[in-house]
Amino acid sequence: MSHECFIEFTEGGGDNIRVRVRAAPTNSDERVNRGPPPLAQADFDMLRRGNPAPSELNRVTADLSQWFFGNDLPFKFILGLNDPEDRAWRLVFEVDQQMDPNLKGTLDELPLELLTLQNVNEALLFNNRVRSVVHKLAKQGHPPNEAANTWPMRVLIVRSSPHGMGPVPPAIPIRDAILAARPDLRDRGLLHFDVLSHEPNADGPPSKAQLQRHLEMRPDVMVFLGHGNLDAVDPTRPQHQLVLEKGPGEPDARQADFLESRDLSIWLHNDPVRAVLLVGCMTSANLPQDQQDAWAEQMPEWLRGSQGVAQALINGFSAVEFALGMRFQIDGGDGVNFIKHFFGALLGPPPGGNGNGSETVGDLEAAVRKARVLMKTVGSTTEAAWAAPMVFRAPGNDVVFPHLATLPSRVIKEIFQKSRESFWPIMALSSPDARDPMRDALKGLEDEIMADLGPATGLILPDLHEVGTVGPQDVEVAVRLRGPLSVEELEGKLTTQSGAVQLTGGSPAPEVEAAGFQVLFTAPSANEIDFMIRHPGGPTALPEGALFKVQMQVHAEPKQFYALGVTSVKTDPVSSFCPGDNAIIGPEA
Repeated sequence: MSHECFIEFTEGGGDNIRVRVRAAPTNSDERVNRGPPPLAQADFDMLRRGNPAPSELNRVTADLSQWFFGNDLPFKFILGLNDPEDRAWRLVFEVDQQMDPNLKGTLDELPLELLTLQNVNEALLFNNRVRSVVHKLAKQGHPPNEAANTWPMRVLIVRSSPHGMGPVPPAIPIRDAILAARPDLRDRGLLHFDVLSHEPNADGPPSKAQLQRHLEMRPDVMVFLGHGNLDAVDPTRPQHQLVLEKGPGEPDARQADFLESRDLSIWLHNDPVRAVLLVGCMTSANLPQDQQDAWAEQMPEWLRGSQGVAQALINGFSAVEFALGMRFQIDGGDGVNFIKHFFGALLGPPPGGNGNGSETVGDLEAAVRKARVLMKTVGSTTEAAWAAPMVFRAPGNDVVFPHLATLPSRVIKEIFQKSRESFWPIMALSSPDARDPMRDALKGLEDEIMADLGPATGLILPDLHEVGTVGPQDVEVAVRLRGPLSVEELEGKLTTQSGAVQLTGGSPAPEVEAAGFQVLFTAPSANEIDFMIRHPGGPTALPEGALFKVQMQVHAEPKQFYALGVTSVKTDPVSSFCPGDNAIIGPEA
């Protein structure tokens, strides 16, 4: 976990602010007083419209930095700029939720990402001792620990560009660019994108019904490319919304349809997604000036709506742990580049490719920082586009996808599975005498491949089993571990798609119980057995060989085969072990 510096804003009497700065693990704790924030509503709106004049941006940056740092905030010590331990800090900003709503609203809008260290002329974001800058919010929901640490990595891009609200960059080229940057993941089916958009070759329109259906598939990351909205009919309870489109067959298709943050939060409670990126941007350079001016006037409200949705996803009942919004309107090209840079850092370079990036793989905050640096150094169309992303976090540990740093074995999908599937129908049609040489040849091939891939590669799969007679009969099949594996917990499913196979129960292998593991089974249906293997003492080496046996009834037919598959294998700690399929081979006649 990162070293954390907490910056908390509370009321200090009247319009004054009390700023408390405390750092862990140094136990530094400082309190300073500040007057009212120096920015007016016109300053916030100017920034939100995007591309402010350099002189205006410099003025806002200087006024905000002077107000925040003053002459008494000991950031040089807290950030460890002279720290021999070379700490990297997460700066965690938090506004007291109980303070006066107007004052709280002003503090929520402060573009703290622009803060610049005095006498250094360096944005705090880019200091090499600052790992990330986040905004902490209380959490009403409870993110599940089991979310999103399995392959494939699933990403949902929702690109909504309803008529009359300004053009949004297309999503299909973004998807294709990210996939092209990691052909190894793309070709192995380890990186999966769904795109909701009216573009050709998308997976459906960006409607409420399609979004809800795709969230049921539980993507790891959702990217919304489009506009927010602020419905302030009741000023005391403004509603923050995302702007979707009406679906085909609805009246006025391609017109705006508004999704309130509380509804999205409920959807994301029932179907957890760990990370949501709300990237508001427009491509308006070639539009008539009057349209650009009209949309510029609406932009502050659109961005407040989007920011409010990001806050609500963390502060509400959703299982979202990490939400990113945009403080300022940025050019469409800058928005596209941010998404590409973010996923480039999160996924890392392909094996043997150019570039480092290993320190950011799987780490959402580090990926945001890397994307900021690239936007700053490579260049952006929008002034201060690098400062536009703002990260909201739930309390707790780093939000990471640790499995991205260790690619799964390529054995099952690319080699073993294809070999097995080609053998099963041939074995089913062959005489029993001819099956033994085929079984030996397949095992020899798999042993050879396992030896070449080395000890880091492992398989969890059922045995290949042959039945000798026609008709219903009880069958028992072992599920085996091949390769060394040390775990605290291992879980997965054994499934069959055949109506001729009824799964009835499971029993642990004596060697696994003797090693101190507890083995639990549940049977949601006749075609599925869920298993969990757990060691109460922490990570422990599992014995290689049979983990458990599964009982089933098979209604065997001559010259048929029935596939059995181990799926959804998860390990704690995360490892590269892969599930696999085998089959039950029916009798000759």
